[in-house]
Amino acid sequence: MTKTEYADEVNNDDPNACESIPANEPIMQTQFHGKYFCGRKRGDSFENVTRPNLNGECPPNTSACSEKTSPENTVCYSNDADCPITSIEFTKSPPSNSAYTVMKTGVDGISLVYSKTQANSLPITMTRVEDKPCLDPSFTSIIGY
Repeated sequence: MTKTEYADEVNNDDPNACESIPANEPIMQTQFHGKYFCGRKRGDSFENVTRPNLNGECPPNTSACSEKTSPENTVCYSNDADCPITSIEFTKSPPSNSAYTVMKTGVDGISLVYSKTQANSLPITMTRVEDKPCLDPSFTSIIGY
């Protein structure tokens, strides 16, 4: 669903109802147990990503990145490789399901596991690893990796 289509269907034809959100500059990452985990942005910005219509149907020549997402969490792409990551975790018990990508860290049997199709959630746009996470996500713990 485009910005204009959204405005037509949801916001009483006001195309200015949506606002652009500027990108943040990259942040230097420090090591996590002596390892670096790097990511690369891919695909469309959230403002411009193709979304399904109110019936949950993706536009022609695109398909939903996951069958497990609700319509409000679904994004549509013509190429599955561009689909965003929707779940990520460090675990000692990685799933054997091929829908997950497993990266062994070499530290205490811990693996980084992520998927583009297995969670009913919006794309992950930020990650943070902290020693003792704060209850308020707008705060960061003093001790971090």
